[in-house]
Amino acid sequence: MELLVGARTSEVLGPPVRAAIDESVSFKASELETIFADHPLASLASLVPLTLLAEVATAAFFGLELFSRAGRPADIECLAQTVAAAAGMLGAITLPEPPQ
Repeated sequence: MELLVGARTSEVLGPPVRAAIDESVSFKASELETIFADHPLASLASLVPLTLLAEVATAAFFGLELFSRAGRPADIECLAQTVAAAAGMLGAITLPEPPQ
């Protein structure tokens, strides 16, 4: 991690660090698309941008500060709005009564 932190300010190493982060985000987004493709919750995937989830997962791995300083800030505001919207929708769902 220290090598990535130091490399981000290098003219030579900075671009490859950013490229590695971008590649990680793309990989995670692709995996999420695969997971949600045949899942019963696939319709929920349209409510939450998979790229945003991939960015958050990558940021959690690399650390938000490194992620941001490498020129790839996560859109935390969009995440907050999406979570708030999802929470509001979940509150409107009526669950069936459990069998007695």
